[in-house]
Amino acid sequence: MLKPTRTALALTAAGAVLALAGASAAVADEDDPKRSEATVGSVQDTAKHHAGHPVGKVVSKVPLNVRTQPSTYARAVGVVHPHELVTLQCKKRGDWVNGNTLWYRLQAKNGWVSARYVQNLHAVKWC
Repeated sequence: MLKPTRTALALTAAGAVLALAGASAAVADEDDPKRSEATVGSVQDTAKHHAGHPVGKVVSKVPLNVRTQPSTYARAVGVVHPHELVTLQCKKRGDWVNGNTLWYRLQAKNGWVSARYVQNLHAVKWC
């Protein structure tokens, strides 16, 4: 039979493992936030007004740099803000950003943003 301290340590260790598993699931879900049907509808309606180009929503928590090339080392030429809808011209592989190597070329800003921080609402063609 286990002593109470061993049982408490085993339960604490199991709780830590479950907490870590829950934390990783929360990170994975960050790319696909839950949205109500009303929000989805309004985003899709707004997306229709972007001249047939795919639209994305900025999901970063702070302003996101728009860069001259799909690289974290490229010069920043502007920013897009959290929750902003942006028109996506095409996608390309570039520098690795938190596990994602895709970058989107923005139609209006004439620059690139990491796909890690933009949720595409439509299929995006390759450049």
